[in-house]
Amino acid sequence: MLKIGVMPDSFRLPFYDGIKRAYDMGAKGIGPWISGGFLAPENMTEQGIAEFKSVIKGYDLTLSAVCGDIGYNFADLEKREESVARFGQLLHHTAALGTKIMTSHIGNVPENMEEQKYTDMVETMKMVAKHAEDADVYFAIETGGETPAVLKQFIENVGSKNVKVNFDPANLVLGGLCNPVDGVYILRDYIVSTHAKDGIRFKGGCEEVPLGTGGVPFPEYLKALVDIGFDGYLTIERETGDNTPRDIQIAYNYLDKLLKELF
Repeated sequence: MLKIGVMPDSFRLPFYDGIKRAYDMGAKGIGPWISGGFLAPENMTEQGIAEFKSVIKGYDLTLSAVCGDIGYNFADLEKREESVARFGQLLHHTAALGTKIMTSHIGNVPENMEEQKYTDMVETMKMVAKHAEDADVYFAIETGGETPAVLKQFIENVGSKNVKVNFDPANLVLGGLCNPVDGVYILRDYIVSTHAKDGIRFKGGCEEVPLGTGGVPFPEYLKALVDIGFDGYLTIERETGDNTPRDIQIAYNYLDKLLKELF
């Protein structure tokens, strides 16, 4: 059964205050950022990790996934060595924190597989995938830089069972890439995590908006996730806006209503 989670960093509160806020609203999972800030590996000791696990257990929350995005474009050969090493560190840290899923953007994958950029991205992803395999963690590529069909072929070309998808329907809308419902069916074999976000696209640009007010057809989207057998988390993310706690609560209420109607 689908469950609602929250990215606690979206509250823009001190770390543990954000976790408590997620619990208070009724969320069942959290998907925190680990490439910087409170949970970054360089800021955590074994005692700190144990404390973190104890806190989320006390709130009866699950660590649904973590975000290990470091802003690296996988086609950038100059920064490849240091970036692959950092991803390796973050993937092992993901396992230590107690989840098997780390999400990240990787840059826009070209449609043309003959482009050198495409070849470079595949090779970089293979290098990162080895770290994911060693850590027994999924590296979940976030949708939005390319069409789902291109992403699917890219993952198949990498050929690692540890490379999966973090499905963000809003990114597909914001980029004008496809109807998210169609994207679910295309990527059905690879989705291990989702972000719950909304957005609109208009002439000359796009904008993230409170969930339920944009272009993501959430009733149909949730039905598609159920149809492919996904039973993980809808992790609410709010990257913009002047009152993110309010917007996250709106998102939770909307998703909770849809799930009660669906199940």
